[in-house]
Amino acid sequence: MLKKNCLLGALIITLMVAPLFPEPFPSTTSLSLPGAYNLWSASSEDARQVLVNPAGAAVLELPQYTLALGGLFPKTTYSEMGAVTYISGAAVYPLSFGVLWGGIEGHASPKLIPEMKSDEGMSLSTGISKRLGDTFYAGLGLTAFAWGMGFSLGFQQDFPNLGAGGSSLFGSIINVGNGTETPYPFTIVTGWKTLLFTNPVEIAGALQLASPAFQEFLIQPSGTITLGNILTLSLNWNLALFNGEMNSLFPAISLALKWSEQGFIPRFRVQPVWSQGIGIETAVTLSRGEKDRQGPAIELAKPLEMVYSAKTRPFINLDILIKDDGPIKTWELSIQDEQGLSRFTKSDPQPKNTALVRVPISIPLDTTWPDGEYRLFISAQDIHGNESTRTLSFNVDSTPPQATLIADTIFSPNGDGVRDLLKILQSGTKEDLWTGTIQNKEGIPVRTYSWEAMSPPEFVWDGRDNTGTVVSDGTYTYTLSSIDMGGNSFTTTTGPIYVDAKPRRLQISLSSGAMSTEPSSPFGTIQARFSDYILEGLTNWTIKVVNAHGDSFRSWLGSRDRLDQFPSILQFNGLSDQKEPIPDGTYRFEVSMEYTNGDTLIQRSPFFTVQSQKPAGLVRASRSSLSFNNNEGITLYHDLSPEAEWRGFIRDANQHIIKSFNLGRNTEAVVPWQGDTDSGQLAEAGTYSYVAEGINSVGLTGRTNPIRITVEPLQKGTLLLQASTQLLSSRSGEGRVLFTPRYQDIGTITNYQFTIRNTQSGAVVKEDTGTLPGTFNWDGRDSLGILSPDGSYQAQLRLALAKGSILSATSQPIILDATPPQAKVTAEPVIFSPNGDGKQDTATFKIGADGGNQWTGSVITSDGRVIKCFNWKGNPPASIIWDGTDDGNSHAPDGTYRFRLEGLDLAGNRTVVESNPVTLDARRPAATITSDLTAFSPNKDGFADSVKIRLVSAFTDGLAHFIVEIRDRNGTRVRRLTEGTHLDQSAQFLWDGSLDDGLTIALDGEYTPWAQLEYAKGDQITLSGKAIRLDRTPPNISISLGPQPFSPDGDGVNDVLSITLSAEDASEINGWKLSILDPAGSIFTSFSGKTLPPEPILWDGYNLNNELIEAAQEYSYIVQVRDVLGNMATKTGSLSTDVFVIKDGDRLKIRISSIVFPPNSSNLFGMDNETNQRNQAILDRLGVVLKKYASYRIRIEGHGVNLSGTEREERTELEALSLERARAVMAALVERGIEKNRIEAKGLGGREPLVPHTDEANRWKNRRVEFILMR
Repeated sequence: MLKKNCLLGALIITLMVAPLFPEPFPSTTSLSLPGAYNLWSASSEDARQVLVNPAGAAVLELPQYTLALGGLFPKTTYSEMGAVTYISGAAVYPLSFGVLWGGIEGHASPKLIPEMKSDEGMSLSTGISKRLGDTFYAGLGLTAFAWGMGFSLGFQQDFPNLGAGGSSLFGSIINVGNGTETPYPFTIVTGWKTLLFTNPVEIAGALQLASPAFQEFLIQPSGTITLGNILTLSLNWNLALFNGEMNSLFPAISLALKWSEQGFIPRFRVQPVWSQGIGIETAVTLSRGEKDRQGPAIELAKPLEMVYSAKTRPFINLDILIKDDGPIKTWELSIQDEQGLSRFTKSDPQPKNTALVRVPISIPLDTTWPDGEYRLFISAQDIHGNESTRTLSFNVDSTPPQATLIADTIFSPNGDGVRDLLKILQSGTKEDLWTGTIQNKEGIPVRTYSWEAMSPPEFVWDGRDNTGTVVSDGTYTYTLSSIDMGGNSFTTTTGPIYVDAKPRRLQISLSSGAMSTEPSSPFGTIQARFSDYILEGLTNWTIKVVNAHGDSFRSWLGSRDRLDQFPSILQFNGLSDQKEPIPDGTYRFEVSMEYTNGDTLIQRSPFFTVQSQKPAGLVRASRSSLSFNNNEGITLYHDLSPEAEWRGFIRDANQHIIKSFNLGRNTEAVVPWQGDTDSGQLAEAGTYSYVAEGINSVGLTGRTNPIRITVEPLQKGTLLLQASTQLLSSRSGEGRVLFTPRYQDIGTITNYQFTIRNTQSGAVVKEDTGTLPGTFNWDGRDSLGILSPDGSYQAQLRLALAKGSILSATSQPIILDATPPQAKVTAEPVIFSPNGDGKQDTATFKIGADGGNQWTGSVITSDGRVIKCFNWKGNPPASIIWDGTDDGNSHAPDGTYRFRLEGLDLAGNRTVVESNPVTLDARRPAATITSDLTAFSPNKDGFADSVKIRLVSAFTDGLAHFIVEIRDRNGTRVRRLTEGTHLDQSAQFLWDGSLDDGLTIALDGEYTPWAQLEYAKGDQITLSGKAIRLDRTPPNISISLGPQPFSPDGDGVNDVLSITLSAEDASEINGWKLSILDPAGSIFTSFSGKTLPPEPILWDGYNLNNELIEAAQEYSYIVQVRDVLGNMATKTGSLSTDVFVIKDGDRLKIRISSIVFPPNSSNLFGMDNETNQRNQAILDRLGVVLKKYASYRIRIEGHGVNLSGTEREERTELEALSLERARAVMAALVERGIEKNRIEAKGLGGREPLVPHTDEANRWKNRRVEFILMR
């Protein structure tokens, strides 16, 4: 019964674990856990293998995890077994000292088997596996059961050269300490497994023998077919020697699928449980394979800064994380400059034996490290020899930004065209960001500028803050600053900058309009009174007395005359600077005031007259006598000097004035005299005299020579009717004519009749009778009060006398004129700018006038104030040109004006018309045009592809049209950026280098931003900025390398490659890089810098990882040179190496990776003709070199690439193929005269890789032939 129980327990456990096997070999019996696995496979895919043989995990270099769920079910109710369910799992974790493993298993039997001691249980296992040689492994395990403990021992011996893919002998004793009475008795296991075929499918066979507690002997043959390393089908038999009646000839069948490269492997198995039942299991394994071919992962906990500065960051602090599936063996860190010189090195050959190493490092950085690019190399190696290197780059920039700054100190952004813009000249180094800040005296920024990835350009401040509002007057400073990526800072401040936008003003009034140098004049001096002026910021002033032509006669200078303050009153005595009386004429005061903000105010007083001569003139009469009898008067004609008020006086013989005339300033006055006196009476017959007297503005009086007039007496019986005027306007409020009857000794008047009739039609318009009045008054209206039509009228007076006679008298014809003069006036242009630029400096008033004998023109302000007057006798001219000055010849202030024309005819009819408004704007336009770059390269590389054009104007109101263009050196337009009528005061435009079509890029060369602004007031300004260089042409690279081929083997011949590099470009060179590429196109090493090396680069053939260039190999190089505009030039070429011998410890070695074989062939000359010729040349050169070492034995070693990473490929393919190729090279060398007895060949397959076989970019180095020279 005991024997049967042991057999049944072993049977159950064996069947529980058997379904998991994807490989050819089944599990053994009586295991501590149901998870058993084939021990020999190079790609073991179940972590529970260690439960069968503790040595099996030693082949693993990567962690592996398995979880399974299964059950055993009896065929019938009469079966000698119960149903069993189980769950199991195991984990394998390689460490530096061995491979640790552990597992857990639990099962339950719902249907009891009476003979079994227990129907459920659980076990825990742990152990270690270790490689004790290249092909021998051992292991030890410990298992705990609910009923006790046991231990296990195992071994495995590989025979790589037996079979197509190798063979293994293995054995173990498990559960030592458990007796035959337990469900898990101790068991001895041994077996042999062989890989029979590898191509095209993998076929394996095995035989395993097991004896549980020496109570039974189990024979377990198996076979496995694997397709494409993805799908595996296994067949397993489990045969008992002593209880053959329980055997089942139906095999266990399992199917496994490798789901992904990450090692997700599900499997399913169905098998018989002897002849009693059937078992089913599903399992999942997580594994990335047996071999660890990946180097450690190197990370930085915090990214490396791009730029460091010894002045701001004296330490480079790194926090390095090195991770791997297994323990880290060693790590090293080094930093090299652009010349390849080592600046820092640190390593740890014995870090903590863990899979994660954290390395905090603080690297001291001082000013001995020159500015430039540096490379940081971090390398690490795990315990399996896998190495990885991470290369990072950073820059050292310990040089702070530099800049120069020049700015004006005063400006006045008031839109008057004078110092409205402040130009700031600045230049400096090219930095990622420059910031310019204008701040007020409290330090508060009011305007901020920034420039990215460029030098600080000169620019213009328009006096506005960041919101576009003109800042308040006051003191400001400008600060230019930059902090580069290394933390180096630069700041410079200029100032103070005075903003003074107050409009300058000055009012000048005179004590009188005239003065005289004549001592007798009461107006011997004149005072100029100055008011409403600004003293703040006044630096100098000048007051002059000038004539109408601007000639100076007297001056007062603030600096010369030491007048501390500008005077409020200045008295002028009429003497020049030479103390001589100035000539008579028209003068005025001219004041010039200079201010610190650059404003210069020039203001002029009204004109005043200097008169030292008395008024004078001539008078004549139309006749020398006046007779009342013919009803004709005398006309007095005058020729009088101007600048005086004249009056005419008629005096009798006693010099009494009987009649006076107000002549005013009418120098050619014509005055009629009808013989009447100021009292309205007729002058008595007699002799009279007439004199015109004038008094000028300075009180000097002058008289004309008197003329004699004889008044004849009125005859008796005579009747006269005198009219007060011969011209009448009925529209004038004072328009009337007085008719006065004059008679002498006519007797008694009984009645009269007074009529006024039209002389053309004879119609009577006015009639009066009755008692004779002293005068008749006619206002031009008829008897009904209606205005009479214009025309000629005549009054008639009929007197009835007491004696019965009739006297009649008729007046002179009276012209009735009620029609006012006709006038029209227009102004053009509607806006003008009297600023002396020759463009629209004047306004023209076009006049149409007729019918008046006296006209007055006035330029009036918007509030009706007259600033300039014109007077004409007769019709005015057709046009008047106004230059914007007032009567004092001073410039009128900017504003809106009209021209008023007033006409008066002889009848007193008046007309007044005004022109359309005209705007006077004397501001001088000012603008600047600048660019943010002095050079650019529109090549769409994202750097300096366009240039910003900035146009800043003093004012843009009233702008009629503007154009912004780009012009070439000949002034020809290449691109019109914009045009229109609306322009911001500070406008920005972008030029992408294209022509007017917007597509074609302009040729390389210098171009100028150009702008033209036209104002409605006629002003036009044209301006050009500084030249901008368009440069899209990459640098022209020249490179020479020598000697070629070179052989850096340290023999003193051609050991160093000299590389001379130069480049020509219109722009400054801003960076270069020379990369040496290996045959696979990967960068082997590189050199770089900002400025081209002045001396040749001397290269010893080693890269920064201390790897030597391959011998007899064709390398290539790429040279890249970039200018400051980002234009990149690339030049490629090749360089070759010779066959050279290097020292390898105490032996010599030649390593050649350029001998090419066809795939899976050892034929040296089975490729294309070019490759065959290259192989021929390399072998010829090898023969020559090896003959120099005639005393050395030569071992030729062939190496290959293990693409699958499996032991199977090593054994079945690579070792044999690499040996064949080594022998082929040996035969070729014998043909070239190398003694055969000196040479041996060895095939090493992929067991000695130079780089991991998984490194696709570099694993070509593993496919090589090495020649070991030994004495």
